[in-house]
Amino acid sequence: MPKMTIEQIKTNGQTIFEWKRKGLTTALLDAKNKLDDAFMAIDSGKLFDYGDNAIPRQQARGRILGEFLDKHIAILELRDKTGASIKESVDAVIGTGFDAIAPAQQEHFDDKALSMRITAKTANNVNQLLDAANAVLDVADGTPALVRKFDVEAFIDGYERLAGKVTEDDAGGNHAVYKRILDRFQQGRHSEAQKEALAVLDDAAFFNKIVYKDKLHEDAIKSQLNVSGEAAKFMLEYPQAYAVYLDALKDAKFVGFTIARGSNKISDRDILANPQLQEMERIRLVGRGGAEARKAWADLMEAK
Repeated sequence: MPKMTIEQIKTNGQTIFEWKRKGLTTALLDAKNKLDDAFMAIDSGKLFDYGDNAIPRQQARGRILGEFLDKHIAILELRDKTGASIKESVDAVIGTGFDAIAPAQQEHFDDKALSMRITAKTANNVNQLLDAANAVLDVADGTPALVRKFDVEAFIDGYERLAGKVTEDDAGGNHAVYKRILDRFQQGRHSEAQKEALAVLDDAAFFNKIVYKDKLHEDAIKSQLNVSGEAAKFMLEYPQAYAVYLDALKDAKFVGFTIARGSNKISDRDILANPQLQEMERIRLVGRGGAEARKAWADLMEAK
């Protein structure tokens, strides 16, 4: 059994589309409101002196932005899981539809198919070929397995052989009939379920695309969540990495480290001399975004 049904893939695609269209923005604004409320509760009405509240404010930031980012990560995981299932799911459907064909219908089809192949090679009138082709498809109508047996190459070769014998007055009408027959073949060779599966396959590239609107969402995160542009970009591009930084903010010890680092109370020499501080420094750099965040994340992964 495939990992997902075609219907599940379509539903997941719609979920991802809605997240990119408005879901991410809604979640972002919700996070901003929760953050504002948390800060107000922590500051207890203070207007200027936030010094004693720096650690709980950062812890609230880690918790609330972490919840926001978890939603974004879930959408990315849904995209990747769905994209990985498409081929298997489509193959499972395309390989079906070979229902048992009644012997009488098969015999009738074989007779009409043989007649069309002979007509394609021997007829002197294009209408004979068109009528013979339609007769084959009439027998196969509603049975994709039979439609797929329609000898489309013989039909095309026969039409091209006879097309030059069509009078100028009749050429347009006959060619329209010819195109309709080819369309009947294309439409009839797959069941409705198979057509739906093929449509999903045609849209498979959707599951390789980013699930946010580049600059629009980067700017929104920067302005609403009070982070740098590089951090906003990194948050969207590498959410699993940024989530590690946000999770670390829940730890008062880590927050104290970032505050001390920002006020130069912890030097580069201190960090070089202490492996635990080195890990904390890498996580701090992940939260800054940009090239240094990518390098710090790579170093963290290598150290594991």
